[in-house]
Amino acid sequence: ETALADAEAQRSQLADAMATLEQAQETARAQSDKAAALRKQSEVVEAQEREERARIEAAQRRVVDALGAGLKKLAEGDTAQRFATPFAEEFEPLRHDFNAALENMDRLLATIVTYADDIGRETSGIAQAAGDMSARTEQQAATLAETAASIKESTGALRDAASAASSAAASSAQAQQKASDGGQVG
Repeated sequence: ETALADAEAQRSQLADAMATLEQAQETARAQSDKAAALRKQSEVVEAQEREERARIEAAQRRVVDALGAGLKKLAEGDTAQRFATPFAEEFEPLRHDFNAALENMDRLLATIVTYADDIGRETSGIAQAAGDMSARTEQQAATLAETAASIKESTGALRDAASAASSAAASSAQAQQKASDGGQVG
């Protein structure tokens, strides 16, 4: 009987060992399945991350290309251009800022053109006034030259008249002297 009891105990231990082994195998399978699922999930996440990186890189390339073309047009003097097509959401502020900068530049250039036109008109007015003043100055100089010539001529005539008067006075004084000396005018 002891042999039977020992065999029964061994069989029970063997059954427990088999159950433990089966349970260990089940746990190992579950762990393996869980690891496989995690690997699969990790692969899916990695694939999604690669796709997201590729999408962002493509969006960046489009933005850089668009900004490069826009800056080239700006360097050529085109301030009327605008980016109408939206960029990717994360780059949309760049599009708005670029467009706003061009709008501000257009307003600034319009103000400069207005001021330049005003300056041109003022300069033209100043040139006209300077021309008018120059003409008046020339006219006044000519009038002054005529007046000076007339005064010179009058002075010459007065000198001649004074000289003639002086001669006449001398002749008259001589005639008076003769008359008083001889009583005859001759």
